[in-house]
Amino acid sequence: MKKLTWILISLSGVLVLGGGGGWLLTKAWLEKTLTADAIAEQLENEWNCRVEVKGLSVRLAENPAVIGLEEIRISPRDEEVGKPLAQRKAATAPGAVIAGGVWATIRWSDLMRGRLHVEKFNISHLWMREEVTPDGKSLMEAVFSNPPAVRSPVVSSTEGAASASVATAAPEASTSSSSTSAESASEGQPKSSPGGSDMPLGLVVDEFEVSKIEGHVLNRQSKTRTALNARLRLNGIDVDPSDLAHHNRCIAELSGDIDHSVRMKVKDEIQEVRVAKFAFDGKGTLEPFDVATGEMNPAAVISMVLKKGSQFGGVSTLGQAAGKDKTFTNIKKNLGIDIDDVKVGGTLQNDATTEMRLANGRVEFVKEMRAEFEDYVVVLRPGSWLNGAADDHEMSLQLIPADALATTIKQGITTKLGDGLTKTVLSIFADKEGRLIFDFVSAERLSKPKLKLGGQAGAIEQMFKGIGGGLLDQLFKN
Repeated sequence: MKKLTWILISLSGVLVLGGGGGWLLTKAWLEKTLTADAIAEQLENEWNCRVEVKGLSVRLAENPAVIGLEEIRISPRDEEVGKPLAQRKAATAPGAVIAGGVWATIRWSDLMRGRLHVEKFNISHLWMREEVTPDGKSLMEAVFSNPPAVRSPVVSSTEGAASASVATAAPEASTSSSSTSAESASEGQPKSSPGGSDMPLGLVVDEFEVSKIEGHVLNRQSKTRTALNARLRLNGIDVDPSDLAHHNRCIAELSGDIDHSVRMKVKDEIQEVRVAKFAFDGKGTLEPFDVATGEMNPAAVISMVLKKGSQFGGVSTLGQAAGKDKTFTNIKKNLGIDIDDVKVGGTLQNDATTEMRLANGRVEFVKEMRAEFEDYVVVLRPGSWLNGAADDHEMSLQLIPADALATTIKQGITTKLGDGLTKTVLSIFADKEGRLIFDFVSAERLSKPKLKLGGQAGAIEQMFKGIGGGLLDQLFKN
């Protein structure tokens, strides 16, 4: 929706230049320019997409002014692009983004002070679909990439489909200066996202809300499927293109739930298995622009709560997650510590809270998070990060067994090694109070994490593997 905001900002800049005396002329120009066909042409010239606009309503004479859209649909580009909306055939491909019930109220009085004041910007329903092919090609990246170098200009309804077909067949004959310049620009360096310096005036938005967000991601490369249901509210949006260091922020509130599944082998059969279904509630500060470059590149620091009763994992075991790494098999065989069959995750027994930094698709945990499951507590250390789009992560974790599991583990050590060596092993895996703590590092693909021992045990294991010999070398031997 950022492009629609840019349309409002750019058009409103005319009012600043025209002043109060030019209001009637400006109003007439806006009413002529702010049409469904003009909005579609603007977006189709910007992105490699097809745009459909329904139910546009513009009431500029009111204060605040009201601009509303029944629906805007962004789909993969097809041969209908370049025709008037009324003459287009129905889209055959499902949309990538559909926004319904879009409306904004604008207070024109602030324009004389060099800023666009949007009181409310609401979207009742935002639907998004992403698909990634087995070779990693993204639908969203394709739709929101630069358009082809040769484009068919939008023709008026009186010119008809014949003119559109002529323009498509012989685009070099077009005399449209705007089309020619746009084509020339597209042949050069790729266009960047709108930056703060592109804004003709400051922007203040009291409230931006998307009442319902539905997102669907099918990634055939990582064999995962994700569904998102959420609500977003932004308050106090304050952007000044001439002073982004001090006017480049808003307060963000996001809540909802995510359902994540992966295709995996279960009892010798490939099935789609739910590996996470969790509810969340977050609030924090968002910076829409990169201060150094001026480009739109949102970054945020969010306090997040993962709700009690959420499911994280609970499908695979620690041993399965370790893959070809024999760490868990070895510590079971050599030390009697039997956690190879302990489930990874399960049902969350508490509201897990943390603070995260979001930038460039990456989520970094800046505060510790404590998640309590049935058999143990998992502590996620600061500095851990994940990137869902890249299916990548690196997390530093602590597993603290519950009393029942800790007792079973200690009994296994004693049975295997006897009382004397049990104290030695516990000195590696236990804290000063004798509480068992296992440190792990989880890395590589987020959909198929690889676990290795970390902390003191991991350091000792690597040391003795490197130098050979000694008691612990034998305990950790392959």
